[in-house]
Amino acid sequence: MAQTPDVVIVGGGIIGLSIAWYLAREGVTVRVLERDRLGSHASSAAAGMLAPLAESDEITPLFRFGKASLDLYPTFVEQLAFDSEMDVLLEGPGLLRLAFNGKEADLLRALVQTPAGQELETKWLDESEVRDIQSGLAEKVCGAAYSPREQDVDPKRLIQALIKACQKQNVSFVEGIHAEQHAMVPSESSKTIYAAGAWTGELLASLDYQLPVKPVKGQVVLLQQPTKELRFTLYGLGGYLVPRENGNVLVGATSEDAGFDERATDEGTEQLLTKATHLYPAADQFTFIEAWASVRPGTSDDLPILGRLTGVENAFVATGHYRNGILQAPITAKLMAELIITDKDPEALAPFSAARFTQAGVV
Repeated sequence: MAQTPDVVIVGGGIIGLSIAWYLAREGVTVRVLERDRLGSHASSAAAGMLAPLAESDEITPLFRFGKASLDLYPTFVEQLAFDSEMDVLLEGPGLLRLAFNGKEADLLRALVQTPAGQELETKWLDESEVRDIQSGLAEKVCGAAYSPREQDVDPKRLIQALIKACQKQNVSFVEGIHAEQHAMVPSESSKTIYAAGAWTGELLASLDYQLPVKPVKGQVVLLQQPTKELRFTLYGLGGYLVPRENGNVLVGATSEDAGFDERATDEGTEQLLTKATHLYPAADQFTFIEAWASVRPGTSDDLPILGRLTGVENAFVATGHYRNGILQAPITAKLMAELIITDKDPEALAPFSAARFTQAGVV
């Protein structure tokens, strides 16, 4: 290989690539190591929803983190489009959280009034109002919480843009490389960031470092609508529909404890198709294109793990984003780059430190 880089990033998904790009724009030399192909796992398999309220309707550190990343997204995609010379756009007029009965309507009305709901400018729409802006909703829909700021982005295009942007900034890539093929122990001359998604726990275990990162399988179905009547992302009944500008519609997603199995199943596909028609009856007339699955990095407390690896010199971690890797990529990259460049821990990373497991006796 060429000269020793300032930073080695182990993992070439959305998190690793975003950190690499942020660092390289600041003049840091970066090498990204990827076990398969860049962006080939959970990053490209995601639906691309940018929805902080999906995980928390209270002002928690996780909500703050997601909201801060959502706020960064317009600048993030604008700069990425410039560096990559690709169009990278935020899509859609927003997200509708559908109510199917009075109890759900009461909960969503309350959500709109919470500080978190207010920060995202959500508003309640009664049945006639929601049907005025989105036709074809299920008969039982009696209203919705409308969140105009919770848009979406095409993850596959985002990944390709990041690869091109990193190349423009002279980031080097090594694909098809496994732990046993290179020294995974951080060196004195380079800082190492472990950002290998669901595989991060196994990777660190080879260094006798234990973090509670586990794979959580998620299946997604891709459909094509004959017209573009479905405009809004629909969320409810434990699932979602995400329409794309090209007429595609993503249906997601399952959440399964199946180890590292990334195979889509007939059972999972049928489950998602059923959810789709319950949310939007016309979906049963959409053309089925394909189904796929990936494994996302879950953690024991459902929070990401970001920052220094306690007790290991020149070692850092950025994993555990679970279903929010696409949403949280810009803020993760910004703060991790700040940490690497200044050697000072950003306050916003404190709730997600690996040290919380050390203190709890996990590591």
